[in-house]
Amino acid sequence: MVQFSKIAIRLSLATAALVMMTTFSGCEDDQKLALAKAEKCLNTATSATAMGCVSASALGESEKAYSLRCSARYIANGFTGTKLGQAFSTIKTNVPGADPMITALAVMAFTSEAEANAAESECQKSKVLSMMRFSRMSLLATQIGSFGGATISDGMTSGEVDAAILSLQGALTGPEAEAISATIVSAATDYCENGSSFEATQVCVNLETALASGTTPAAIVQALLSELQN
Repeated sequence: MVQFSKIAIRLSLATAALVMMTTFSGCEDDQKLALAKAEKCLNTATSATAMGCVSASALGESEKAYSLRCSARYIANGFTGTKLGQAFSTIKTNVPGADPMITALAVMAFTSEAEANAAESECQKSKVLSMMRFSRMSLLATQIGSFGGATISDGMTSGEVDAAILSLQGALTGPEAEAISATIVSAATDYCENGSSFEATQVCVNLETALASGTTPAAIVQALLSELQN
């Protein structure tokens, strides 16, 4: 009888393990299917349909899932691969008498701070460095534009960025200064760490000068705004 009980227990444990493995495998397959479906959907998505491509809960919380959510957020806000590529190319181009960061900020701005914050959260969780960099610059651009009174629609013009910067100089304190300062710190990490291909660009000169010049959030922001106005 004892021997029978031991055998029964072993069989029960084996059955339970098999059920768990089957369930886990089924969930994993569902997630892979959902990810593949979302990726295919995004390949032809428009700004109106992009977020619907990544709405399924079965996508899960993997880095791949967040990379798709990040992509969807940009498509939904009117960005294309060409537009993002041009922005990055601009950042790496040092042109005498022109600050490439102004152009990048103009191109990368979202229509609202809420959308830019959502994109940053999703892109950071993707762990894809290019997406992380995109989202930091987009958030910085949107904060400067929104807090500076710009009406952002399909990005901004360089003149609108200049006007926003001018309106913020000497006038930014409190939560808004803290928000922009935090983004500056994060952007400097993403763009300017040793070995980064952006390390020698004007963008990193601006960001690192701001960090070195300021001891408070407001001072860091004002230092960056001054650099962008030079």
